[in-house]
Amino acid sequence: MLYEIAARLLEMKQPMKKQDKMPLIQFVANQLHSSIEQCRFFWKTASSSPSVRTPANNDWQFMDDYKKEHGTKMNWTTCYEAGKNIGLFSKYTSLKSVQAAYYRAVNKNK
Repeated sequence: MLYEIAARLLEMKQPMKKQDKMPLIQFVANQLHSSIEQCRFFWKTASSSPSVRTPANNDWQFMDDYKKEHGTKMNWTTCYEAGKNIGLFSKYTSLKSVQAAYYRAVNKNK
């Protein structure tokens, strides 16, 4: 999808100078790399997890695995966006609601 967007932008009727194209190409490359890494992370954690899970457990397992992978200082925004990109957190409307539900689930299991 990002490749198609970049290709269309580069084929615009207005010619672009090479130095104007490079930031766009770099942006698209970074976005593709980020998406690939998120998919790899998800499939790695999904393949090592039990096969029977509820959607909420998938959400929390993803968050726990994300914390393990990226250190204990949680970047909530990055984690939330990564989860949304792979189809998680579908029943939540915002990052704040995910955080609140996650903390309730963690405290409930203590």
